Amino acid sequence: MEHGQDQFFEWILARTQEGKQEELIDLLKENFEQQRTGSFDKAALEESGKRILALIKPEHVEEFKEAMQHFGKGM
Repeated sequence: MEHGQDQFFEWILARTQEGKQEELIDLLKENFEQQRTGSFDKAALEESGKRILALIKPEHVEEFKEAMQHFGKGM
């Protein structure tokens, strides 16, 4: 895992609903593998974002959306 991925992993895991951590970990591993192989595009980002929104605590939804917008600008 790259340094930036590690930071995001820790950041988002701290905002995950109880009991949803394993599902989020699996999703992030999938995303990081797609990034490694170059197949993580804007469509993958949008799909991943939707899935992550269902796993994070409601009080962190807006913060996550802002982070995704920032990340999406770099794609």
